[in-house]
Amino acid sequence: MLNVNRSLVTTYSQVYGAKKDINDVDLSVLDKNTWAKVLTRLNHLARTETEYSIEKVIGDWFSIENAEYANKVFQKIATAYADQGIDPRGLVTINIWSNLTLLELILKSNNQGDKTLDNFHSEKELFDIYLAINEIYGEKSDGIFATVSRDESPDIVDYLGRVTLTLLISYHDLNHFEAVELLVVNFIKSYYCLTFLVESHPDLLALFLQQYGVDTWRDYLKGILPITSHAIATGNHSGLNYLNLNGSEDKEKSRKFLDYLSLVDEYTYRTTTDFLHARSRPLFRVEEDNYLILDKVLAVNRVHNSMFFELLRLAEKNINLNPRYRDFFSLYTYDYIEKYLSYKILNKIFEKTSYFRISGEDIIAKYHIDTEPDFYVRNGNKAFIFEVKGSMLTGNSKQSFSYEIIERELKSKYLFNEDDNEKKAIAQLAERIQILFSDGAEYDKHCSSKNIRVFPILIVSELALTTPGINYLMNQWFWSEIEKHEILRSNKHRIKDLLIIEIDFLILYSEKLQQRGLFESLIHAYIKFIDKRKVRPNSGHRNKVELEKSIMNALIPFSAFVKDKIRARTPDIFMEFGKDVLKDE
Repeated sequence: MLNVNRSLVTTYSQVYGAKKDINDVDLSVLDKNTWAKVLTRLNHLARTETEYSIEKVIGDWFSIENAEYANKVFQKIATAYADQGIDPRGLVTINIWSNLTLLELILKSNNQGDKTLDNFHSEKELFDIYLAINEIYGEKSDGIFATVSRDESPDIVDYLGRVTLTLLISYHDLNHFEAVELLVVNFIKSYYCLTFLVESHPDLLALFLQQYGVDTWRDYLKGILPITSHAIATGNHSGLNYLNLNGSEDKEKSRKFLDYLSLVDEYTYRTTTDFLHARSRPLFRVEEDNYLILDKVLAVNRVHNSMFFELLRLAEKNINLNPRYRDFFSLYTYDYIEKYLSYKILNKIFEKTSYFRISGEDIIAKYHIDTEPDFYVRNGNKAFIFEVKGSMLTGNSKQSFSYEIIERELKSKYLFNEDDNEKKAIAQLAERIQILFSDGAEYDKHCSSKNIRVFPILIVSELALTTPGINYLMNQWFWSEIEKHEILRSNKHRIKDLLIIEIDFLILYSEKLQQRGLFESLIHAYIKFIDKRKVRPNSGHRNKVELEKSIMNALIPFSAFVKDKIRARTPDIFMEFGKDVLKDE
């Protein structure tokens, strides 16, 4: 099961009694090339060492020559935290958030590694710098409690739901998913996206491919897939995976492709939020024709997730190609994600069933209705109403560590936008159900408004929307919408809890979910599992650990629940699309 427990990080002030500010002089202990190798190693450790105790961290960090110093540091840490009643064995030291934050500082610094130190002293300085970065994370996470009012959230599950999502959303999409699964899903999404561009926006696609020095979308995938495959390869225990062009048949073409995906040491980068540099350029050019893969998850996500931002930038610069490029975000999220991609996947899941199904696009075309769901499926008296949203949370919001800021953006994008006076997905779902319960839906004449049972489902495109706590809180907002309408209030027993599913999960499990009745049975099992009535703070739990587990069970996303029960199987379309990419054009 997905681990959502909040762990304390080891910080500089706990060891040395005061905080440490990081500046360019500190960072000049290493040149940027060497920093890149260090951080790549730390990323590897953060992903592979599941129980990386502070004792083991220190043992790995310091050489034998520094054994005496390392022992003193460990004793300081153990004593400092033990005095506060904290078991130092539960501390987290190496983590993805601190690694990427440190990378951002290094990229914007002017250092050339001109601070000459021997290994004996550089080990100490590096460790101190890392603990100082952890201090930033520690202060931000501790500050969450100031943004979540206990008075406004007297319910323990509600309170911890807000705290948990505020803490984890800052790095959830980078830390809780398997790289191999991400590769499969990102390749499939890329294939769909590129074929969508071929059909609807060929001029924009040509500009996109030009950046990489390739002529066709198949060449783009042929170029980037070997990089991601190499990234997830086991390699050696160091975690340092390199791409070298020595054996390349067309070195110049390969160099242009890799350079576009790479950070370099001779450039000073501006500060970004949400680790955008590492997300868009997951390689580091350590020397001519030699490239280091900074992190396997970042590299795999680059296959598809960064395509949108590149297309957005190109569209804004080339509005003359299409007037709709003035608002390319809406075009991309509506035409591609909410219609093209989601229709492909949902039709695949339900194509072998006898269920009645119809897309929102077909409802508009056939019935001229403007209150249609994005996708509708009915099996007997059970209706699955889908809303699909490609909205993305801003990096500033995700990295704010403020529940108030995160909630405001979530509500504006998924509940109600006050600026536009516009209902969003959650309110729209309530509206669709009200129509079903009133006179029935014109697009489904065989639906009985008197006995229909409804499964409201929100499909999202961003993995951050599966952060533990979000489904729980959005479900509270959903039921608040239900309470606003008499016909819905009096028929609550016919409405299931809101379910949030990321489109990545639907792609990965698209063939599994074709099994008759499986989708429905999983929803029932999930709703039963997360029932917060099982949480009884004052009784019913043997100890604090059991109580915390029951609370966290109420907060986990649907995809994590299913993955714990059913192993994913690579969809056949992965191989089908792969063969298509490799064929001669």
